[in-house]
Amino acid sequence: MDKPRYEPVTLESGNVYEGEWNSLHQCHGYGILTWPDGSRYEGNWENDKPSGKGKHNNSDGSWYEGNYFNGEKSGFGVYQSEDGCKYEGYFLNDAKHGRGIETYPDGFKYEGDFANGVKEGHGTISFPDGSSYDGGFKDSKLHGEGTYNFSDGRNYTGGWNYSKMHGKGNFKFPDGRCYEGNYVDDVKEGFGIFKWPDGRRYEGEWHEGKQHGKGVHIAQDGTKREGEWENGRRVRWLDE
Repeated sequence: MDKPRYEPVTLESGNVYEGEWNSLHQCHGYGILTWPDGSRYEGNWENDKPSGKGKHNNSDGSWYEGNYFNGEKSGFGVYQSEDGCKYEGYFLNDAKHGRGIETYPDGFKYEGDFANGVKEGHGTISFPDGSSYDGGFKDSKLHGEGTYNFSDGRNYTGGWNYSKMHGKGNFKFPDGRCYEGNYVDDVKEGFGIFKWPDGRRYEGEWHEGKQHGKGVHIAQDGTKREGEWENGRRVRWLDE
């Protein structure tokens, strides 16, 4: 069934409205509002504000289709920006809020929680280069506990602080090498254990990403020797 046609009315703002009114001469019910720049809203109104289902097409090519409340995007909806980025999910007070899926033309995809317009809570990211992340977010940054799978086969599981490895973590390499220990701002710092595929191990202190301080070297046959390292190089054995 076709929607009824209404007489276009030019408002003081210059916008043109075609639709239903209330007794106060406010847009109320179903209606279409067109702006001078070509932007257009079609949907439900309540007391001069979009409320309920509607679609807003902007002059720059971006658009939103979904639910409104008191003039703001609220509830489930779909938004696409002028450059093709798309969000499907929940809104509150005009901002992404709740579960949603965000996709970009280059292949980037985020699926997870939003709060007040930013990624917040738990989510997953698929990156264009084949890398992926599954874990916590804060202010749209990797934050909390999470797992990052690099496109070259490396893998990190552990703590994050604003998109940097931070706290306890486990970093694995495709060739079998593995580091288990502490990170500060993406760098090995503090106590950590590094394992080689042939069975060798280093257990000890790290500084700025290198073995530094006292540590124990465990050979393939299980022999242990305690030593001292500086900037990644052993300077002496403590039993000599």
